[in-house]
Amino acid sequence: LEARDRVAAMTKAQLNEVKSLKGSPPLIVRRALESVWVVLNCGLWQKGDAALKALDLSKEWAKIQRMLTSDNFVPTVVSFDPARLDTVPWVVDYLTAQYFTDLGQLASPGASVSLLPAASREGAPPSTPGS
Repeated sequence: LEARDRVAAMTKAQLNEVKSLKGSPPLIVRRALESVWVVLNCGLWQKGDAALKALDLSKEWAKIQRMLTSDNFVPTVVSFDPARLDTVPWVVDYLTAQYFTDLGQLASPGASVSLLPAASREGAPPSTPGS
């Protein structure tokens, strides 16, 4: 309920501030907004996961920005029924694979979750503390 209350308290000005980031918001902001858009639009993939797997979210960025400034954005988020995802489990699988592949590591002490999508981490040099 606390998260729902925080979303309900968001102002249009706050949403417009995020939209003003245009094409290059901080990665964590972009990932969060992409995830929200996919979840809220989960019905688009009711027939299966093929179209979802081919989804290029960079081409959806304008729609994601419009979502933020829609008058019904906050009420849509607040009233979203998570049970809708039960009918499209591949949406959750897609988001997990795209953004949360490291969640299994959270069970171990000192583990951290990467803020980069899996594709961005592949072939990247190992990070060192303080870098």
